[in-house]
Amino acid sequence: MSHIGKNPIIIPNNIKIELNNNYLIVIGKLGIQIKKIPKEILIQNKNKKLYISVNSSKYKSIWGTYRMLINNMIIGVNKGFLIKLKIVGIGYRAYNDHKYLRLKIGRTNIVKLLIPSNIKIKCVKFTKIYLYGSNLQQIKLFAYKIRSFKKPDPYKGKGILFVNEVINFKEGKKK
Repeated sequence: MSHIGKNPIIIPNNIKIELNNNYLIVIGKLGIQIKKIPKEILIQNKNKKLYISVNSSKYKSIWGTYRMLINNMIIGVNKGFLIKLKIVGIGYRAYNDHKYLRLKIGRTNIVKLLIPSNIKIKCVKFTKIYLYGSNLQQIKLFAYKIRSFKKPDPYKGKGILFVNEVINFKEGKKK
């Protein structure tokens, strides 16, 4: 069993944390994030550190999960998160028009995606997409939505993939 939940979360000076009923509110320079916390998970704020504990054995399994969610909220409103995607393939390109991300990925029509209001997108050289925002879950969800239109091909390696992603190539037919 992992003991991630036992580790305290250090709160930076420019972050304000409030606990109202079962809601945790984190306020920082990049915005506000609100998360509903179950009654069984207890949060204590002591000396610029958050201590998380559980009073029910039923909730011990999600203790570490909530600790990491709260930690990601604090990092998100303080620094933000950046996810990088790259497009591999001849003629494949991406560009953004104010509200929309347009993908030219070998289909008859250009794929047009509405960009969520809390995510900023920058396309570099038509082959790299940078996603930036304060909510890690929403950024990753949108990144996987973009990736789902053209997953990497295991034979040629063409498609949309994360920058650090390694593709395990399959061997083609032999004569």
